[in-house]
Amino acid sequence: MSRTISALLTLPMLAMAANRSRVRPAASAGRSPGPRPQRRARVIPYFQPRIRLADGAITGFEALARQVGRDGEVLLPAAFLSDYDTPAARTELLLSMLDAVLSLAAQWRRNGVDLPVSLNIDAAQVCETTFAETIFSLAANYPGCLARLHFELLESGAVECYEATNATIRALRSHGVRFHLDDFGAGFATPLHLKRLAISTAKIDREFVLGIATNDADRTVVAALISIAKAFGCSVVAEGAQTRQILDTLATLGCDEAQGYAIAPPMPADEVLAWVRRSGRPLAD
Repeated sequence: MSRTISALLTLPMLAMAANRSRVRPAASAGRSPGPRPQRRARVIPYFQPRIRLADGAITGFEALARQVGRDGEVLLPAAFLSDYDTPAARTELLLSMLDAVLSLAAQWRRNGVDLPVSLNIDAAQVCETTFAETIFSLAANYPGCLARLHFELLESGAVECYEATNATIRALRSHGVRFHLDDFGAGFATPLHLKRLAISTAKIDREFVLGIATNDADRTVVAALISIAKAFGCSVVAEGAQTRQILDTLATLGCDEAQGYAIAPPMPADEVLAWVRRSGRPLAD
């Protein structure tokens, strides 16, 4: 973990995390020290692009957490997220991912690719009153990159702190940061969040998108979700665009952007610039 991350873990928002993770004093004579905590394998971001359906321009990337095992195998979140089952551990993971994303965004910017990068965040983390301060402190190490940062709000439960969440969102939005509502149409990610929160973009859950080219019910649901999101002034991204037919159907329904294997699979950071050049797609303004 970088010095920057270690320092941020001492901010008021993360006091609990610091207390829990602090090394305990050595055991006194005659006592056996307890087992040392197991060191987690490294988590790194992979990147999947989004495109604008109107002209195919690249509009940004989503940073997806992947864990590198001891044998070099790259693991999906389902295989390791259970290791981050406490608020302190989830905060540690978020800050580590965020530091990596901002560093890479700065590097790409120097190479002529200046695009937004989004990453997932739990709604409970945004409720913390010092969350915005934490983001500002970390982003200060990467001048010019904060305005290219997007957060995708995950919903593992109902948002019960709308006032605090909105205060955080508005503080970050004033510096160019944007918030997406992830998995729109599924679980707790309801239109009520679009009404109550300062959300810029709704990301339609892939389970609806996968069948829109062949299933009338899925197509009707996606069309309705697009209409609802736009009624609240949000742009719309569809996840799960796995085929050309799905991309064409989404464009017909008025969806703004898409993300999925029909465009590109998630890729390691060192492949992003080469993919941008190879794709031949323009960069969105």
